[in-house]
Amino acid sequence: MRLLLPVLLLSAAASAQPADNPVAMATGAHLKAVCSRQDDRASRIICLSWLNGASQGHGWFTPKDAALTPPHCRPGRDYDLAEYRGVILAWLDRHPADLDRPSIEVYSRALAAKWPCRSR
Repeated sequence: MRLLLPVLLLSAAASAQPADNPVAMATGAHLKAVCSRQDDRASRIICLSWLNGASQGHGWFTPKDAALTPPHCRPGRDYDLAEYRGVILAWLDRHPADLDRPSIEVYSRALAAKWPCRSR
C-alpha cells in the first residue's frame, strides 16, 4: 500500500496536465520539445525519466498492434538512455509526421528501426 500511494499521486498529477503541455510527453512533438533541451536540467531529468519508464516497461506486455509499437531487440542486456534519446530525436528529424504520433509509438518505432528483432 505504501508504494501504491505515490504511484496514484503521480498518475493524478500527470492526468491533470493539459494535453498541450510538453511535459505530459503525450506525443512525438512533446518528446522532441523536452528531450532536445539538454541545457535545461529539469528537461533532461523529465526526458530520461520518461525514457527509463518506457524502457522498463518494454517486454512486459504484448502490443495490441505490433505495427504501431513494434518490439526492438537491442544487442546485450544493458541499455543507454542517452543513446535512446539520440536515436529517437534522429528518428523524429527523419520522420516529421511522427511528431503527431503518441510518444510510446515514436519510442517503439525509432528503437525498432535501430535494433530490429530478428526471427529465428
